[in-house]
Amino acid sequence: MRRFAFLLALTVGAAAAAPLVVQKNGDLYLDSRNQSVRLTTYGRNFNPVVSPDGRWVAYLSFPAWVQGGGYLATNVWVMNLQSRTARRLADQPAGASNAGLFVCRDLLSWSTDGRTVAWLEWRLSGPDTLPAEETVLVTRSVSGAERREVRVHLAPGLTGWSADDIFTQLLGVRYQGRLEGNTLSLTVTRDRTGRTPPLQVKVDVETGLLREVHSGSVAPVHPGGSGRS
Repeated sequence: MRRFAFLLALTVGAAAAAPLVVQKNGDLYLDSRNQSVRLTTYGRNFNPVVSPDGRWVAYLSFPAWVQGGGYLATNVWVMNLQSRTARRLADQPAGASNAGLFVCRDLLSWSTDGRTVAWLEWRLSGPDTLPAEETVLVTRSVSGAERREVRVHLAPGLTGWSADDIFTQLLGVRYQGRLEGNTLSLTVTRDRTGRTPPLQVKVDVETGLLREVHSGSVAPVHPGGSGRS
Protein backbone atom coordinates (compact mmCIF):
# COMPACT_ATOMS: atom_id res chain seq x y z
CA MET A 1 0.00 0.00 0.00
CA ARG A 2 1.44 3.35 -1.04
CA ARG A 3 0.90 5.24 2.17
CA PHE A 4 2.79 8.39 1.18
CA ALA A 5 0.51 8.96 -1.80
CA PHE A 6 -2.52 9.68 0.31
CA LEU A 7 -3.61 12.18 2.92
CA LEU A 8 -4.62 10.19 5.97
CA ALA A 9 -6.52 11.74 8.86
CA LEU A 10 -7.59 10.48 12.25
CA THR A 11 -9.82 11.92 14.91
CA VAL A 12 -10.49 10.30 18.27
CA GLY A 13 -13.22 11.16 20.75
CA ALA A 14 -15.48 14.11 20.26
CA ALA A 15 -14.94 15.65 16.87
CA ALA A 16 -15.09 19.20 18.18
CA ALA A 17 -12.47 18.67 20.89
CA ALA A 18 -9.96 16.12 19.59
CA PRO A 19 -6.83 17.19 17.70
CA LEU A 20 -6.66 16.29 14.04
CA VAL A 21 -3.34 14.79 12.94
CA VAL A 22 -2.84 14.11 9.24
CA GLN A 23 -0.10 12.60 7.14
CA LYS A 24 1.26 14.46 4.13
CA ASN A 25 4.18 13.15 2.10
CA GLY A 26 5.64 11.14 4.94
CA ASP A 27 5.30 13.76 7.68
CA LEU A 28 2.68 14.58 10.28
CA TYR A 29 0.71 17.82 10.60
CA LEU A 30 -1.58 19.13 13.31
CA ASP A 31 -4.52 20.61 11.42
CA SER A 32 -7.20 23.04 12.49
CA ARG A 33 -9.62 25.23 10.60
CA ASN A 34 -7.19 28.14 10.60
CA GLN A 35 -3.77 26.57 10.27
CA SER A 36 -1.68 23.47 9.67
CA VAL A 37 1.36 22.97 11.93
CA ARG A 38 4.08 20.60 10.79
CA LEU A 39 5.01 18.14 13.56
CA THR A 40 7.78 16.12 11.88
CA THR A 41 10.35 16.66 9.14
CA TYR A 42 11.69 13.13 8.66
CA GLY A 43 9.68 12.26 5.55
CA ARG A 44 9.18 8.59 6.42
CA ASN A 45 6.41 8.68 9.04
CA PHE A 46 2.90 7.31 8.64
CA ASN A 47 -0.23 5.93 10.32
CA PRO A 48 -0.82 8.56 13.04
CA VAL A 49 -3.15 7.46 15.85
CA VAL A 50 -4.21 10.06 18.42
CA SER A 51 -4.68 9.02 22.06
CA PRO A 52 -8.23 9.10 23.48
CA ASP A 53 -7.35 12.10 25.68
CA GLY A 54 -5.92 14.02 22.72
CA ARG A 55 -2.52 14.53 24.38
CA TRP A 56 -0.41 12.15 22.29
CA VAL A 57 -0.04 10.80 18.80
CA ALA A 58 1.55 7.42 18.11
CA TYR A 59 2.88 6.72 14.65
CA LEU A 60 5.02 4.36 12.59
CA SER A 61 8.27 5.28 10.91
CA PHE A 62 10.59 3.62 8.41
CA PRO A 63 14.30 3.49 9.41
CA ALA A 64 16.57 5.54 7.14
CA TRP A 65 18.06 2.41 5.53
CA VAL A 66 14.73 0.98 4.35
CA GLN A 67 14.42 0.77 0.57
CA GLY A 68 11.99 -0.66 -1.97
CA GLY A 69 8.60 -2.19 -1.35
CA GLY A 70 7.11 -5.22 0.30
CA TYR A 71 6.81 -5.75 4.04
CA LEU A 72 9.33 -3.34 5.56
CA ALA A 73 11.03 -2.58 8.87
CA THR A 74 8.99 -0.17 10.99
CA ASN A 75 9.60 1.61 14.29
CA VAL A 76 7.10 3.07 16.76
CA TRP A 77 7.17 6.67 18.00
CA VAL A 78 4.96 8.81 20.23
CA MET A 79 4.77 12.60 20.33
CA ASN A 80 3.33 14.88 22.98
CA LEU A 81 1.06 17.24 21.05
CA GLN A 82 1.56 20.09 23.53
CA SER A 83 5.35 20.07 23.86
CA ARG A 84 5.92 18.58 20.35
CA THR A 85 8.59 16.28 21.80
CA ALA A 86 8.84 12.77 20.34
CA ARG A 87 10.09 9.51 21.82
CA ARG A 88 10.86 6.24 20.07
CA LEU A 89 9.13 3.31 21.73
CA ALA A 90 10.42 0.56 19.44
CA ASP A 91 13.60 0.37 17.36
CA GLN A 92 15.15 -2.28 15.13
CA PRO A 93 17.42 -4.97 16.57
CA ALA A 94 21.19 -4.62 16.21
CA GLY A 95 22.33 -5.62 12.74
CA ALA A 96 18.92 -5.21 11.12
CA SER A 97 18.99 -4.48 7.38
CA ASN A 98 16.67 -4.18 4.42
CA ALA A 99 17.64 -7.64 3.14
CA GLY A 100 18.24 -9.31 6.50
CA LEU A 101 16.43 -9.80 9.78
CA PHE A 102 14.17 -6.90 10.76
CA VAL A 103 10.95 -6.22 12.65
CA CYS A 104 7.72 -5.15 10.96
CA ARG A 105 5.18 -3.46 13.25
CA ASP A 106 1.60 -2.36 12.68
CA LEU A 107 -1.92 -2.03 14.11
CA LEU A 108 -1.07 0.70 16.62
CA SER A 109 -3.74 0.99 19.30
CA TRP A 110 -4.18 3.13 22.42
CA SER A 111 -5.32 2.14 25.87
CA THR A 112 -8.54 3.81 26.91
CA ASP A 113 -6.67 5.95 29.48
CA GLY A 114 -4.16 7.22 26.90
CA ARG A 115 -1.15 5.95 28.85
CA THR A 116 -0.16 2.85 26.86
CA VAL A 117 0.38 2.01 23.20
CA ALA A 118 -0.13 -1.52 21.86
CA TRP A 119 0.95 -3.01 18.55
CA LEU A 120 1.65 -6.29 16.81
CA GLU A 121 5.07 -7.12 15.41
CA TRP A 122 6.68 -9.76 13.24
CA ARG A 123 10.33 -10.69 12.64
CA LEU A 124 11.04 -11.08 8.94
CA SER A 125 14.19 -12.03 7.04
CA GLY A 126 13.37 -9.94 3.96
CA PRO A 127 10.61 -7.76 2.44
CA ASP A 128 9.04 -10.70 0.61
CA THR A 129 9.54 -13.48 3.17
CA LEU A 130 6.18 -14.64 4.46
CA PRO A 131 4.75 -16.18 6.50
CA ALA A 132 6.32 -14.69 9.61
CA GLU A 133 7.44 -17.25 12.15
CA GLU A 134 5.54 -15.68 15.03
CA THR A 135 3.28 -12.79 15.92
CA VAL A 136 4.09 -10.80 19.07
CA LEU A 137 1.80 -8.39 20.93
CA VAL A 138 3.70 -5.54 22.58
CA THR A 139 2.41 -2.92 25.01
CA ARG A 140 4.49 0.02 26.20
CA SER A 141 3.80 3.08 28.31
CA VAL A 142 4.23 6.48 26.65
CA SER A 143 7.13 7.16 29.03
CA GLY A 144 8.87 4.03 27.76
CA ALA A 145 9.34 2.80 31.33
CA GLU A 146 6.97 -0.17 31.13
CA ARG A 147 7.07 -2.76 28.36
CA ARG A 148 5.39 -6.14 27.99
CA GLU A 149 5.32 -8.61 25.15
CA VAL A 150 3.65 -11.95 24.57
CA ARG A 151 3.58 -14.36 21.66
CA VAL A 152 0.15 -14.51 20.03
CA HIS A 153 -1.46 -17.93 19.61
CA LEU A 154 -4.86 -19.05 18.42
CA ALA A 155 -7.72 -20.06 20.67
CA PRO A 156 -8.54 -23.80 20.54
CA GLY A 157 -11.07 -24.66 17.84
CA LEU A 158 -10.60 -21.42 15.90
CA THR A 159 -11.27 -22.34 12.27
CA GLY A 160 -10.04 -20.65 9.09
CA TRP A 161 -6.76 -19.56 10.67
CA SER A 162 -3.19 -20.82 10.36
CA ALA A 163 -1.12 -20.73 13.55
CA ASP A 164 2.10 -20.01 11.62
CA ASP A 165 0.63 -17.25 9.45
CA ILE A 166 -1.33 -14.91 11.72
CA PHE A 167 0.44 -11.97 10.07
CA THR A 168 -1.26 -12.14 6.68
CA GLN A 169 -4.64 -12.97 8.17
CA LEU A 170 -4.67 -9.59 9.93
CA LEU A 171 -3.88 -7.58 6.82
CA GLY A 172 -6.44 -5.03 5.68
CA VAL A 173 -7.04 -1.58 4.25
CA ARG A 174 -8.26 0.02 7.51
CA TYR A 175 -8.56 -0.95 11.14
CA GLN A 176 -9.77 0.17 14.54
CA GLY A 177 -7.94 -0.83 17.72
CA ARG A 178 -8.52 -0.36 21.44
CA LEU A 179 -6.62 -1.63 24.49
CA GLU A 180 -8.96 -1.97 27.44
CA GLY A 181 -7.75 -3.72 30.55
CA ASN A 182 -5.95 -6.87 29.45
CA THR A 183 -7.70 -7.08 26.07
CA LEU A 184 -6.65 -5.67 22.71
CA SER A 185 -9.66 -5.42 20.38
CA LEU A 186 -9.10 -5.09 16.64
CA THR A 187 -11.57 -4.57 13.81
CA VAL A 188 -9.97 -4.96 10.39
CA THR A 189 -11.57 -4.03 7.05
CA ARG A 190 -10.07 -6.30 4.41
CA ASP A 191 -11.46 -4.73 1.23
CA ARG A 192 -12.53 -1.28 0.06
CA THR A 193 -15.92 -2.34 -1.28
CA GLY A 194 -17.47 -3.13 2.08
CA ARG A 195 -18.79 -6.42 0.75
CA THR A 196 -16.59 -8.51 3.03
CA PRO A 197 -17.61 -8.33 6.72
CA PRO A 198 -14.90 -6.79 8.92
CA LEU A 199 -12.69 -9.15 10.88
CA GLN A 200 -13.03 -8.68 14.64
CA VAL A 201 -10.56 -10.27 17.04
CA LYS A 202 -9.59 -9.94 20.68
CA VAL A 203 -6.12 -10.72 22.03
CA ASP A 204 -5.35 -11.29 25.71
CA VAL A 205 -2.37 -9.13 26.72
CA GLU A 206 -1.23 -11.58 29.39
CA THR A 207 -1.65 -14.93 27.62
CA GLY A 208 -1.51 -13.91 23.95
CA LEU A 209 -4.66 -15.88 23.22
CA LEU A 210 -6.39 -14.64 20.04
CA ARG A 211 -10.05 -15.30 19.47
CA GLU A 212 -12.38 -14.15 16.74
CA VAL A 213 -15.66 -12.45 17.57
CA HIS A 214 -18.74 -11.85 15.46
CA SER A 215 -18.60 -9.17 12.78
CA GLY A 216 -20.31 -5.93 13.60
CA SER A 217 -20.99 -2.52 12.12
CA VAL A 218 -18.08 -0.62 13.68
CA ALA A 219 -16.36 1.46 11.00
CA PRO A 220 -12.55 1.19 11.17
CA VAL A 221 -10.86 4.56 11.01
CA HIS A 222 -7.09 3.97 11.02
CA PRO A 223 -5.18 3.39 7.78
CA GLY A 224 -2.94 0.38 7.74
CA GLY A 225 -2.93 -3.27 8.50
CA SER A 226 0.37 -4.47 7.03
CA GLY A 227 3.46 -2.28 7.33
CA ARG A 228 3.69 -2.76 3.56
CA SER A 229 4.79 0.12 1.37
